[in-house]
Amino acid sequence: MSDYYWPMSMPTVMLMDYITQIRYVIQEDDNPDAIQIYTMYINRNKMKSGHRTFLPATYLHYMNSLLWKYYLYIDLAMHFNPHRTQKKYKKFWPTLLKYIALLDNVVESVLHPCLKIKNEDIGDQVCQSLEEYCITEFLIGRHDPESVNFF
Repeated sequence: MSDYYWPMSMPTVMLMDYITQIRYVIQEDDNPDAIQIYTMYINRNKMKSGHRTFLPATYLHYMNSLLWKYYLYIDLAMHFNPHRTQKKYKKFWPTLLKYIALLDNVVESVLHPCLKIKNEDIGDQVCQSLEEYCITEFLIGRHDPESVNFF
């Protein structure tokens, strides 16, 4: 188990702005051993989309769950952003932003190694970072260094 995807400092405003402009979309592929990941860039003026990479189809359920949680946290941050200075949100806000950055780090660490792999060869790929994230999530339920070290 590891906490090395956990951000050591608060995510910057620029990083959070970048994270909220990107959406990942999972689609099935003609190859039954692969799924396609598309990236949608949502800008204030326009939206563009493009193929990013392939992932092994065995990770479909786990990627769906990871992205669902990722977008839930992003939506929560966008909803609570105007209220973040209120006393009842002071402790909650930094933790929420760190979890968004954590999930962004995990998603990127899953997708980046698969960029160089051809569709035909992707079925045998092992996504070590996704497996480590899922194990930590299942056993501990948290990813901050204090909880991981306590476990």
